[in-house]
Amino acid sequence: MLDQANTKSEYYDWLDEKYREIEERDLEAAPTVKANINEFVCRIKQMVPTLREIELDMVPFPILRTLSLVGRYPFDDDVLFRGNAATLESLVIKADQEDVAGLIELGGLTPTSHPKLQCVKVLYKKDYGLGPFASYTDYLRLLLSIAPIAAVRSLPYNEPRPDSSMISIFGDYPNIQVLGLPEVYLSLWDAITLVKSLPLLSDLHCRTSYHIQLPANVKEKDLPAYMLSKYAPMGQRFRCWHITETCQSVTTTARCVLLLALICPNFDYCAPPKKEFREYMDKLKMTIDSDGFKDYAPRLQRFLFSKWGY
Repeated sequence: MLDQANTKSEYYDWLDEKYREIEERDLEAAPTVKANINEFVCRIKQMVPTLREIELDMVPFPILRTLSLVGRYPFDDDVLFRGNAATLESLVIKADQEDVAGLIELGGLTPTSHPKLQCVKVLYKKDYGLGPFASYTDYLRLLLSIAPIAAVRSLPYNEPRPDSSMISIFGDYPNIQVLGLPEVYLSLWDAITLVKSLPLLSDLHCRTSYHIQLPANVKEKDLPAYMLSKYAPMGQRFRCWHITETCQSVTTTARCVLLLALICPNFDYCAPPKKEFREYMDKLKMTIDSDGFKDYAPRLQRFLFSKWGY
């Protein structure tokens, strides 16, 4: 795609701000096929120049496996998606709804266009606007449809609080193993819904809500026993919960972790925000020793030996 004699490596090509002027001149020149490149990264913050002059039968990256467009890219040209349908495994794009819709309309992204795609990460900025989509849920469903058989997905999603319809969408994609929702506040019950509906889920990245809403006629001290009787065992593959950003309540986070540990037998690691790690560990100890939890202390104490993992 870029007419550079010396790329940084035989297998890697890139665009970034530091060399923008050089890159723009190269884009105006006749592009060449990069037969050995399997990873392309675009870091330019502003929209890169149009690439419409490229010949329609040219395949710039015939063996591309990783495509990372963390800068804005003219998606309507669809150059980088040409010819790599059989090879692309990892896709990171910074896009709004119109970008994604344009790619799908041009055939660059369809539910069956990239059969080997295992990781999809969409860097979505809410201030781009909703474009042609009626709701955030419609947008999320569209992004998930990019790789319906993907085994690993990370979909950063900026709506502050999901509704139940958004959470339920993930149940349509049972192959998800890693789910990244770093901007989303999930309640304990939201997390349980996700773990129940995604049998292969091992890692969850999200924020935690402020409090735990008790079920009807269940007292707080009886909640651990209630959880065991109603939900255990579940989430046999669920192992790791990454809490992103600041906890709304460290106490609630500690309680959520221990309640999930009671019903998910292989859940053994939680990574809270680094600046709250010490307080989080103190709350874990206090909660394990409290009424309702102390009867299950032997199976919960493994979390007291966790190390901060970010």
